[in-house]
Amino acid sequence: MTFADSNSPVERARCWISRAALVAATILLAVGVGLAEMHQTSSVAVLKTACAILLAVPILNAIAALLEEIGRREWPFVGAALLVLGLVAYSVLDRVK
Repeated sequence: MTFADSNSPVERARCWISRAALVAATILLAVGVGLAEMHQTSSVAVLKTACAILLAVPILNAIAALLEEIGRREWPFVGAALLVLGLVAYSVLDRVK
């Protein structure tokens, strides 16, 4: 299996989710800007949702990379993916406090 093996179930799921998220975020950004132009207070919630989707995609990609590397038994890369996800979790939890 190569790094970008499109036959991998994890890779296919990652691509599908990334594309769906991009389409959803684009639509929500357009709707949010339109609502903001009409001075609707709901525009903030729509724009926050679009931004949250855009922020979630790289996290999902890191999770997909972790699963792929576990399957390949590439332990240094598993450690690197866990480190990245740990740093992201720490940053999120630090902001929530």
